[in-house]
Amino acid sequence: MKRAAKIILIIFVCLAAAVLVAAAALSWLNSAPSYSENSSSSDRLLAIEAGDTLSSVAGRLKEMGAIRSRYFFLALAKWQGTESKIKRGLYTISPGLTALEVHDLLVEGKQRLFRVTIPEGFGAREIGDILAEAGVVDKVAFLAAVSHYKPAEDGFPVEWGNRGAEGFLFPDTYLFQKDYPAEQVVEHLVDSFFAELERFEPDYKSLKPEELYQRVILASIVEREYRRAEEAPLIASVFWNRLATNMPLQSCATVVFVLTEEQGRPHPERITFRDLEVSSPYNTYLHKGLPPGPICNPGSTALKAAFQPEKSDYLFFVLKNPQTGEHVFSKNYGEHDRAYQLYIKGR
Repeated sequence: MKRAAKIILIIFVCLAAAVLVAAAALSWLNSAPSYSENSSSSDRLLAIEAGDTLSSVAGRLKEMGAIRSRYFFLALAKWQGTESKIKRGLYTISPGLTALEVHDLLVEGKQRLFRVTIPEGFGAREIGDILAEAGVVDKVAFLAAVSHYKPAEDGFPVEWGNRGAEGFLFPDTYLFQKDYPAEQVVEHLVDSFFAELERFEPDYKSLKPEELYQRVILASIVEREYRRAEEAPLIASVFWNRLATNMPLQSCATVVFVLTEEQGRPHPERITFRDLEVSSPYNTYLHKGLPPGPICNPGSTALKAAFQPEKSDYLFFVLKNPQTGEHVFSKNYGEHDRAYQLYIKGR
């Protein structure tokens, strides 16, 4: 009996030791490996493309030092039932992640996000360049999505002007995944536009679609005209006053739009009298009223100015100081001509 008990005790101790050794081995295999000394604090980028197998992904993780064992990672995925659930994309693998944490990262699709800043006053073409350079979306696909955007927002005037979402691509800093669907990028920018509009003009939904669009068009012109934020509401009031009195807007910004966007010319250093005669419905020197669509995508300052212009009797403005961006505003042509002679011709 004593011998049998002794044998049982030895077997138990051996089994317990085996369990402890196995647990220690599994814990070690799951633990974060120590990266080489010269890269211990560096994030690793892992790109998973369509067609990549779990085995190839595990192999790359082992090669970059993100996991200790390729076979353990494969066994872990099999145990979790996630062999086919790893999502494609670009991932940041940070030092210190365990194999299980790396596995969960890839299964949950927590991809690396790219910070993209869209400046105020950029057109869809320029925004497409920024997004494409950041690897967020193909430019051609983005421009197509802008042109064919079908909004969920009630009252969004898609038919008016036939420029799709141009003017509604809100300038801001965004976080996007790599190879994000173009339609979703556009929708995100448009949603941001209406969120900002809701913030300072909550009654905008009471406007008719064409009234909303007119304000956005005017905001795009104000965006390209103002230099100092405090002057934007006054500049907007000049344009609204001109529309009310059936005067042409005579905005140089619309002429620059024609020259650069429609004719593909570089941005002119100075507008000539010949430029003012360029044939286009966007040339507000030749055509009264607003142009057919926005000439850029306005930011908060220009939007607020167009929706909430300052009350004034001004009909003209000229740039007084190119360094400070200060303008001089006039109520009649006589005042304007004197300001023009002093600050433009006398410069």
